Amino acid sequence: MSLIYEGHYYCYAPVTYLDRMDITLIRPLLYVDECDVVGFKNLYNLPIEKNPCPADGYTKREYIKTLIKTLEKENPGVRDRLFHAVHEYWSKPRQQK
Repeated sequence: MSLIYEGHYYCYAPVTYLDRMDITLIRPLLYVDECDVVGFKNLYNLPIEKNPCPADGYTKREYIKTLIKTLEKENPGVRDRLFHAVHEYWSKPRQQK
């Protein structure tokens, strides 16, 4: 999203230290496809809570998700290549600012 809307490449790392709060945020589902999460939910008949946000489903994030699905239909593998690029970005050492 940052590349398309802000003109620079940025994303959160799978593990992020938030120094202002002195906590480490871990995103354990980063490498799990959404369809696998839905399948797990269906397999175990887990309840779904409705998002109370009035913008739910009408966000830039939802738009980009749909855009990537469209690109994937036209260019099979584009989703994996985008994810690989993000993974490579966070795998390289960073200079401290």
